[in-house]
Amino acid sequence: MTDCEKTYVMQFAELEGFNHVHFHTVPRMADLSADLRGPKILGLMSRDEDAALPTDG
Repeated sequence: MTDCEKTYVMQFAELEGFNHVHFHTVPRMADLSADLRGPKILGLMSRDEDAALPTDG
């Protein structure tokens, strides 16, 4: 269980020269600030590296 309040599913196929489609499934937690909800959640992708989760397993 993720304890997420909502789940966003986004599909992109915009970039010229890319002949594929990809999806993003993003959990939206209940405590996420209103200024990052909906499509604005992509703003989290530009967070400071020090705030990011580690990727080493």
